[in-house]
Amino acid sequence: MSDLKLGDLVYCRPSYSYSRELDLRGRIGLVVETRKGDCKVFYDDLGSSFWLPQESVGRVRPGEVSPESFLGTLSELLHLLEATAFELEPDGRHRRLVVRHEAISYRVLDRIRDFLGPRFVDLKLAPFGMGEIQSTIEFK
Repeated sequence: MSDLKLGDLVYCRPSYSYSRELDLRGRIGLVVETRKGDCKVFYDDLGSSFWLPQESVGRVRPGEVSPESFLGTLSELLHLLEATAFELEPDGRHRRLVVRHEAISYRVLDRIRDFLGPRFVDLKLAPFGMGEIQSTIEFK
């Protein structure tokens, strides 16, 4: 599965030994980094990330994960922004997602606010390096 991208929701195929060895059976993770042949997948319920061969993971079908869940929210925001990199920053009251991406339109900002609804707290945009933007999104 070479077309994985940042923010995709995936599962480890049960036929691979990683599924048993890392206790990944039935767990859904978020792709946080990709490289040729491998992807780093974050499992929120384990609080850990693992490098897995891309062939060992399958993409979760739309609707299998609630967009209101933590991983569902991250996935949607990363896809809306077409993220190139991201970080989660600890904040005692809210979740803070810092995303690097290319130029976006105001329509994307409206879609983010609409998607988060009452969970939306704040959004800041700042230039980042040559030709990239850094968005900081706070949500509940």
